This record gives sequence, C-alpha cells and structure tokens, in this order.
Amino acid sequence: MSIKEAFEKLIGALGNLLGQVKLPEHFHLHFSFLSNNKVEYNKTENKLIIDYSKLNTKQKLVTTEVIKELLEGDYVVFEEGANKIVEDIQKKDAEFRKIGFFKDKLSPSDYAALEASVYIQSVFEEGKDISKFKLQLIERFGSRGNTICNLYGTGYFHNLIRPLYDQLAVESDFVNIEDFRKIFDKLIEEFPFAIFVNRAMGVNDITTEIENKIHKNKKYGIRTLNIHGINTTNVKNIRDTIGQLEEEGKIRIKSVVEKHKVILVSIEITPP
Repeated sequence: MSIKEAFEKLIGALGNLLGQVKLPEHFHLHFSFLSNNKVEYNKTENKLIIDYSKLNTKQKLVTTEVIKELLEGDYVVFEEGANKIVEDIQKKDAEFRKIGFFKDKLSPSDYAALEASVYIQSVFEEGKDISKFKLQLIERFGSRGNTICNLYGTGYFHNLIRPLYDQLAVESDFVNIEDFRKIFDKLIEEFPFAIFVNRAMGVNDITTEIENKIHKNKKYGIRTLNIHGINTTNVKNIRDTIGQLEEEGKIRIKSVVEKHKVILVSIEITPP
C-alpha cells in the first residue's frame, strides 16, 4: 500500500467525521482516547486529530491498519508517545475482533454494551479512572449494561459464555439463538451473587470459595448464591461440593440447571 493509498483509505473511512479533506504529504497525527472528543483535521496546525473512542468498529480496524503502514515510512511526523498509543490501539483492536464473535448472537443493545465494556476495561488496565465511563454506560444501557461490563471484566465472556456457545454448536448442527440468549439472560440475572468455577479449581477450592462467599453474604443479609461452571470436571466438582455442603446443613439447593456440560446452580444460605 502506497502512502497515497494509505491516506485515501484513512480519509475514506473517517469521511463522515472529517468531511472533505485534502492532506499534505507530511502532517501530525494526534491520538486521544479520552480528552479531545473529536475527529478533525486542523489545517492551520497541519494536524489530524483522532479520538479513537469516537470511531466505530470498522473505522478502528481501518485506522489501525493505516497507522501500521505509516509507521514503516517517514511520511508522517508522530509526536512523542505516539508509538505506544499505536500499540495500545492494536491491543484494543485484537480484543474487538474477539468479541466480534458475539455480534449476531446477542441483541444489538447487549452487543453495544459489550463493545463499550472492552473500552472501559482497557482504560481500567491503564490505571485510569473509569467511574465516568461506567456512569455513561449505565445511563445508556441501564443496570443490564453495567452487569455486561462486569461479566466482561471478570472473564465470563471468554471463559464461560463463548465455551458455552461452542459446546452448544458441538452437540447440535443448529444453535437456537433464542435458547442461547435465555441462558445469557440467566447469567446476567444471577451474576451479582455468583461464583464462577474455573478449570484450576478443585473441590477444596470450590468449597472454600463458597464458604467465603456465604460468610460475606450473611453480613449483608443476602441469603442466595449462584454457582456457574463449564466442562465435565467442573460440573462434577460443583455437584460434589454443594451436595456435601447441603449435608452439613450450610445450604439448601434451590435449583440446578445442567445442560451441554454447563451447570448453573442456585442455593439458599441457611440461617446460622
């Protein structure tokens, strides 16, 4: 791709934000994830300003591709720190591609909340304050959006929800999206009071996690707890654990949904 082609591709992708722009051979690219709140070409200062958070998924992909191309030549003057920002963009871009798997599997609103969650998580990992972004998320998507953000931040999408869908696909030629969304709704409903059992946890680990959660929940007067897990080993370990805890009188099993090597358990914490 020639430098002219790279510029044309970038301007073409951002056209609805920039309008008609004729760029010179050399210019400054300014990147901002938070502060500028705009995408524009400043003709006086010869700067193309791109607030990455204002781009849609396609524009992000094109921008990242073009930036990588420009970095290999001497056509653009990058300000100090631009290389690190480009690396950050590429990292975010990879994560956006991963969650793209869910685009036709979640409702448009849920998927938009998931996209926002990727951005919020990246800001959190940079050690920056995310409170205003979480507030904006809640204002737009309500408590459901906040839960989706928390599900993403705790690894549920990659460690439970994606494997769940893959398991459904293995066991059937056709995955009923409505059935999948019902399970997703259940995860959202139960998540605030849930434990996710991962592959590294044995029966002792699960028991300790549940007992710690029971102790914490009792302090706040919460009498319910949900346990989620996937794969044959985790399902067995969860069943063994809750069976033992019920025998000891610490819990009462309210419901167990087990399907496609996924288990969703709801328990009631017995009074002291």
